[in-house]
Amino acid sequence: MKDLNPERYRGPVIAAESVAAFYPTHRDKVLILDVACGTGFVGQELWKRGFRQIDGLDPCSSMLERARAKKVYRKEFCCYLNEKPLPIADNAYDCAVMAGGMIEGHVPCSGLYQLARVVKPGGLVCLVMREEFLGHVEEYRANLDTVITDMESRAIWRLASRTVVPNYFIDKNGVVFNFVKC
Repeated sequence: MKDLNPERYRGPVIAAESVAAFYPTHRDKVLILDVACGTGFVGQELWKRGFRQIDGLDPCSSMLERARAKKVYRKEFCCYLNEKPLPIADNAYDCAVMAGGMIEGHVPCSGLYQLARVVKPGGLVCLVMREEFLGHVEEYRANLDTVITDMESRAIWRLASRTVVPNYFIDKNGVVFNFVKC
């Protein structure tokens, strides 16, 4: 847990700031799905910025228990994000955010279709990850650009921004992808 210290791992703050920039007003009404929520660090950061309608999704029930204790989530989903349908209706959320879920052996690129499916048209899908994983993790090196391009060409979403951020994890850069659902 030492590595998740906010001075070492800034992913939750970066994600929350990115979501807050997209939703500058009426944050208490924005329905957010925090994907790979873990113990709830992103949810806490969103809460600090005025968001009140936050649900968490994580495949680990013990992590969700710890997230629940932070009292920032309305409800939690214990499931994986992959190509299988999430137990969530189409267009249910204004925003889906994921920080730190895209690492070796966790979220496959095929899961991005499910993220887009559960976000309303005009809503935000915010992905925050270590930049080096784009080249070092086979799943992302081989498939991420292809999936992003496919989703854009099929008018599922459009890339609004791709921003490199310094000191995402210790001295490692991060990258923030913001997509707007079509």
